[in-house]
Amino acid sequence: MAHEINNPLTGILTYSSYLLKRSKQNPEMQRDLAVIVKETKRSRDIVKGLLDFARQSIPKSMRRM
Repeated sequence: MAHEINNPLTGILTYSSYLLKRSKQNPEMQRDLAVIVKETKRSRDIVKGLLDFARQSIPKSMRRM
């Protein structure tokens, strides 16, 4: 599931970062693209956090129940 979410996020992040670098002449577009880059990175971090949470092992004391 994380793979299915991360693939489009990577495309969005790559392309918006590229456009951000090329939009130096358009401050309004730069602001919009900066938001896209920031929120895409935040989404990627959320997915990473979910993966980390899902990989946590069950404490030994709980395994016997």
